[in-house]
Amino acid sequence: MLDRSIRTSMEKNGVDFILAELTPTFYQYDLVVANLEGTITTYPTRSVNTAVDDPNHFTFTFDPSVAPMLKRNNFQIVSLANNHSEDLGLEGVTQTKKYLSEAKIDFFGNTGFEKQPEERVFIKSELKPSLAFVGYNQFVTNGLETAIKDIQFATTAADLVIVMPHWGPEYKPTANQIIVSEAHQLIEAGTDLIIGSHPHIVQQKEEYLGKTIYYSLGNFVFDQYFDERFQKGLLVAVDIFEDGSMEFTEIPIKTESTGQTKLLNVIDKY
Repeated sequence: MLDRSIRTSMEKNGVDFILAELTPTFYQYDLVVANLEGTITTYPTRSVNTAVDDPNHFTFTFDPSVAPMLKRNNFQIVSLANNHSEDLGLEGVTQTKKYLSEAKIDFFGNTGFEKQPEERVFIKSELKPSLAFVGYNQFVTNGLETAIKDIQFATTAADLVIVMPHWGPEYKPTANQIIVSEAHQLIEAGTDLIIGSHPHIVQQKEEYLGKTIYYSLGNFVFDQYFDERFQKGLLVAVDIFEDGSMEFTEIPIKTESTGQTKLLNVIDKY
């Protein structure tokens, strides 16, 4: 999330400041994928210097300079499937896709405006095994039904299907039974890996039918400093082998009140 006090920090310290401590980590991997929690547009910010009870406090748009900044940090793919993708309507989504494309960053996910699976699913076809990325957005009409259709399409187009859901109640340390049931449905539909977001806190990991589910990685870049639980998050490194098997490395991070995200020491791992 690159608006509000994160935007203020970038204006003060430079757009690259927020990820500077993590750049070497990102370049250890072939692909860096993230949830983009908001729009990239030329519209002025509405959220900077607002109080929590102001509706604009939760309306996010990012300066176009963030797209090349993400590319400089080896981000190659982002999910647009979240509850802030529609903050500025269709024009916000259209501009976001434009600026990402200009920065040569691919995108996927259900914003509520796409009509066909081909518009929502991104296929990384040149890899072996090939990967399909699906974004399940709980906050649009028929989100789960659409995600399952997208998974069914993805299984015909790629060897492995990775789903990034945006789901569940916020600030709860454990995903509830409704979300667990949805995760199992996504796996049963053909998903090979689930990495979730939205609760702002790290939640449980599960194995189901031999597939891995991370229900929530917590915050990555977000200005929620009122509780240390919401400052701690995870990066997940996934090694994918030719036979489709996967190995996972969890990399703990912490969001600092400066706006910068840093690696936690191994001793702080949880």
